[in-house]
Amino acid sequence: MNRNRWRGAGRKFTGELKQAAGRICGSRRLQIEGAVDRFAGGAQAALGRLQERLMGEAGARYTPHHASGLAAEVSNPRERV
Repeated sequence: MNRNRWRGAGRKFTGELKQAAGRICGSRRLQIEGAVDRFAGGAQAALGRLQERLMGEAGARYTPHHASGLAAEVSNPRERV
């Protein structure tokens, strides 16, 4: 799990706690802050999941130049003549 997933999950959990505390105390402001934190945390966690997915796909398709034999062609273009 990357940093965005961890921080997003933590922020979402904090938001849930704030919302619950707001309900218990009767504080509308605390409920709203909790809802905002919960939403923002969910969005940040989703961003982290997207980043992991994209990095996984990029890593699967990435082939270093030395593995494909392109390094020799690029480094000495005159020798191919």
